[in-house]
Amino acid sequence: MWQQISLLVTLLIGLSSKVRSDFISLKSIPSPPSGQDITNKVFKTGQNIDILPAAYGDFNGDKLTDIVTIDNNRTTVTIYLASKEVPYMKLGPSWNFTEHQEHDSKFEKINSVTMGDFTGDGLIDLMITTSARVNITQNFSISCHNLSHIEDNPVDTNATLHFTYKVPAIELIFCIGNGKSINCSNHEKSKPLVQEPLIVDLNRDMILDLVGEIWGMENNNTKTNYTIDNKTYMCAPNPMLVKVKAVWLSEEGRPAAKYKEGIFDGKRSTDHLNFPMSHPSSNAYVDIDGDFIPELILITNQSQTESHANFSREIYSVIYDSSSSNLSLHVKSPRKPILLKNETVEILGQPLFIDLERNSNLVHIIPFCAKKDCSTKWGILVDDKSGEFHKIELGPINFGGNEWRIIEPIHFQDTINPQIEINFINQPASQPGQQDQLMNMTVNGNFESQTQNFYSRSIVMQAGDYNLDGYPDLLVVLESKLKAEILKKAVIFENVPCNTEGFNLGCPFTRTFEPNFKFLQEYENVTFASFFDLKENGILDVLIVQESVDQKHPDVKNPNYIVRAFETSSNADSYFIKALVLSGRPCSQCLEKDVPYGNLIPGALVGYTMKDVEGQTQTSIATQGYRSGYTTLDVPYTIFGIGHSPNFVDHFHFYLGYCFSLTSNQSFSHDSRQIIPNSQIYAIPSYPILQDSHETTMTWRVKLFLTPGDAVLQTFGVLIGIIALVAALASGLEYKEKRSDRKERMAEARRFLM
Repeated sequence: MWQQISLLVTLLIGLSSKVRSDFISLKSIPSPPSGQDITNKVFKTGQNIDILPAAYGDFNGDKLTDIVTIDNNRTTVTIYLASKEVPYMKLGPSWNFTEHQEHDSKFEKINSVTMGDFTGDGLIDLMITTSARVNITQNFSISCHNLSHIEDNPVDTNATLHFTYKVPAIELIFCIGNGKSINCSNHEKSKPLVQEPLIVDLNRDMILDLVGEIWGMENNNTKTNYTIDNKTYMCAPNPMLVKVKAVWLSEEGRPAAKYKEGIFDGKRSTDHLNFPMSHPSSNAYVDIDGDFIPELILITNQSQTESHANFSREIYSVIYDSSSSNLSLHVKSPRKPILLKNETVEILGQPLFIDLERNSNLVHIIPFCAKKDCSTKWGILVDDKSGEFHKIELGPINFGGNEWRIIEPIHFQDTINPQIEINFINQPASQPGQQDQLMNMTVNGNFESQTQNFYSRSIVMQAGDYNLDGYPDLLVVLESKLKAEILKKAVIFENVPCNTEGFNLGCPFTRTFEPNFKFLQEYENVTFASFFDLKENGILDVLIVQESVDQKHPDVKNPNYIVRAFETSSNADSYFIKALVLSGRPCSQCLEKDVPYGNLIPGALVGYTMKDVEGQTQTSIATQGYRSGYTTLDVPYTIFGIGHSPNFVDHFHFYLGYCFSLTSNQSFSHDSRQIIPNSQIYAIPSYPILQDSHETTMTWRVKLFLTPGDAVLQTFGVLIGIIALVAALASGLEYKEKRSDRKERMAEARRFLM
């Protein structure tokens, strides 16, 4: 009997699977996503006005993503804490810098905010960048020759040159968080930077470090004329303003405490091995060669003039020897120029590293403009994994009778006139002199006096799988300049198969991008747009910043900026896996003890392998926290769309790697199997990494949270129905067998009596 029941169960399950598979196959024909505005559910009335989203992260460790905003004056930072109940964003801690005396004399305007653990306590802190002007001063010993009249001073003289440049710079303020509030006072002042730094973890302590540039001066061999007391002197050598690459290592309780320079191959920015970073910077910390160990990616500009750009990519291995606490950065591959045949590229934006073709290969993508005003060709440069970049041209685009282009980045330049004072040896001190025109320098500035420039300091594209088809899409703000006004809209560029009849002809990859103006067409005057999972349901929604413009009634007082929330919905039930790798540092003050939710490790990798409804292998990979600065507003998690099949994810992978020496490196991985779709999975590597003379080991903890979709519930319903049916059949068969046994016993009893 049980063999019959087993056979029946197998047939029923097979039949249900076939029906379910056919049903899903019909549903897997994707329909375009739609959505609706839910601003009134996300923000309390009036709390979405005159704020600018600046960073996303889980500040209080409750597994919900919070929003860090700054006010319209860019002097106050406020954290909106996420909630599962309406309104989804509630006012949290804030800090007004103008109300604190320690910042009155030097505080300018907030440029950007970055969230992370800069103190090693497992809790989220804030790093705030501000604009400033700083003096770069140095004394030089020089030799001078009087060119005016030989009889006045026939002998060459030695002199001391006191040289000062006043340059634009970035200053850092660290706001220490405890999960409930922030404290931005009593911070240690770091060296001023040339531009906003990249956030990394270089020395494996799971405390965030910085990579950037500082201003410096050094001698060169040129001869320069100085006019002093109506006399002209030719002097050498002379100082030159340079940019010096450097890193800042954080310690427990001390953000960016240790400053180190000279650890790059090539010590000076003027060295042929080491050119200054592009401005704005386009750097990243990511595994670019497939060994699961992140490298430091720098985009440099070899050009010494501002009229022409000459970009290159440098790749460094980050090597840290824990036994000697020695950190070094070594060139991993030769510098590769970023060139296009017979074309120039004047502007590069913030980098993207995405699995463009869903084949578990991360590709390096850089937004570009052929001209500085982005009026002609613009799009993305895509690395083909050999170091050669190929162009995918996205614009200009004609839509609705208008020509649309990417918004031109605000380009700041300052012409710096150095202040000099020359003191001749054995002569009375001279008055400050004047240098010739050659000593003036043009440098990039960092001053944004107007709020609208907050999101326009670099080209920023957002990447995310908004339709959950498994391929990452792009979110971009475009503008159309008319005679009377400027139109601005948020546009989705969908990742679609490349063909000869599509939007982008002759694309060099199997996938390309096509614009979708309709998805967010209801929003006008868009200043910025970014992906965000508003309901923590694994679907990427959109947060939009609108500029309030009233052309007809300019005298009416309106808010300058309004934040809108757009919820993405799909007609078909889509499936996802939401993943992130957390820091392993202990967190005694976290909401859930020893689990620092929201505290990410930059450069960690996540990926999956599974079978789709047609039995084909589906695989993808992504990286987290690989870029920072310039208000990139990346979400602190990875969402993989896995299509419209509720099949279990066979393998989900986590990777974290380090270099211990030039010849020794190791990647640590963890493989979770049979993951239910619509799950949120957290991986927590151990800290510290156990290292001895023989091997290095790392243990992992994994926490899984399930958010079932409709089809998953339907699948469970089918399984429960099958179980109930089998139980009923088994009960019926058992009852029938008992009746038959009873009749047989009664018949035997009669025969015995007779």
